[in-house]
Amino acid sequence: MGKEKEEEIKTKKREEIEEANLSIINKEKEKEKENEKEKEEENKRNTINLEIYKKIINETNQIKNHNFKAETQEEQNKISANVIQQFKKQIGCYTYNIN
Repeated sequence: MGKEKEEEIKTKKREEIEEANLSIINKEKEKEKENEKEKEEENKRNTINLEIYKKIINETNQIKNHNFKAETQEEQNKISANVIQQFKKQIGCYTYNIN
């Protein structure tokens, strides 16, 4: 009877240790998943920021190119305002998609 009781206690302790180990492993897996999600979100933000940056460069170059063609300051201002307004609409699409 004494040996059976000892074996039962040892078995129970082993099971408790295995459960604790599984719990630790599951928590680590959850942390890895969370980290992966955070990385994906950061990559999305970086991609969107890169697209916005490219648009800014493109629109800035358009303004410069159009202003060379304008003969007066008033024409330059109209062209710049028009390009900027179009640009704001495009950026609005990106910021809307972020939220």
